[in-house]
Amino acid sequence: MFDYNNPAAMFFLVLGFYLVPMVIGYILGLFRVVNVVKIHELGKKLGDPLTTKIHNWSRKYIKSSLKDGNWLLLFFTIFLNNLILVALISRIVYGVIFIIPLLLTAWTGFGQGVVFSREKGRSGILLLFFEFGGYLLATVVGVQIGLSIFVSIINKSRLILQIPWDYVLAMVVFLYMGAIIETLILRESAKHMDLSDIENIDFEKRRREIVEELDKDI
Repeated sequence: MFDYNNPAAMFFLVLGFYLVPMVIGYILGLFRVVNVVKIHELGKKLGDPLTTKIHNWSRKYIKSSLKDGNWLLLFFTIFLNNLILVALISRIVYGVIFIIPLLLTAWTGFGQGVVFSREKGRSGILLLFFEFGGYLLATVVGVQIGLSIFVSIINKSRLILQIPWDYVLAMVVFLYMGAIIETLILRESAKHMDLSDIENIDFEKRRREIVEELDKDI
């Protein structure tokens, strides 16, 4: 019987929800059954309206930080965005309905598998390890909370939450390291960019161009 109060067992469950769809996405991507553009467009339609809205709001601070060379503000903006919007809200708070973060994990795994099927898509693997590693750990916490609530309702028993604080701490550390790496990458990239008109740069258009470049990678 599956022990939902065991964080280690929960971690392997979550990891399975990530790795299996990732392998499927990788294979389908290799054979060009699915392309990165389709995954990108569908992901935009499936995005959570609340977190998308807040993320777009925080983007102006990222732009101003890049333009002014304020790398400390950029780091904290990235870190708080990933910690609060993705890890806390979409993985832990939404974990009250435990299937939501599991589906999000599976969808992300599938999409990343398609991206990994392109050679250019394998760059930045270190950033992915820490950033998405933090999201996986957050999913463990969220799903464990959600399952505890679900079981207590089904059994009509007293709710006892056992939050795996070691996973919470590891989540914060992973996201902290991911934010450092992303800040360093953006700082290096900024040396080769004209940032004088960054406020008018269409990030979504630029992201679409990058996605299309990935699909040209044969």
